[in-house]
Amino acid sequence: MGNAPGPRLTEIVASEMLPLTRLAPGDLGRVVAVKPGIHQDRLVRLSTLGLVPGTVVEVEQLAPAAILRVAETTFAVETEIAAAIFVERLEPR
Repeated sequence: MGNAPGPRLTEIVASEMLPLTRLAPGDLGRVVAVKPGIHQDRLVRLSTLGLVPGTVVEVEQLAPAAILRVAETTFAVETEIAAAIFVERLEPR
């Protein structure tokens, strides 16, 4: 009745998600989703490294490859793969 509808939940969620590659070294993010289209083998590798929704990840470096830290494990992933991992930015510890 004259009120414009508010933003849809998907719009709110999407506005808070950003590719992991948008974080700077030292930043923390919580994994929200992995972009569809990533090959199944790579998805399995990411999950064995702990990169699943809800996991906190720290960016150590972004080039020439993304160096990430999950808990006590540090590993490298291709920049293309890091760009397909969506996170919400967290405040520093």
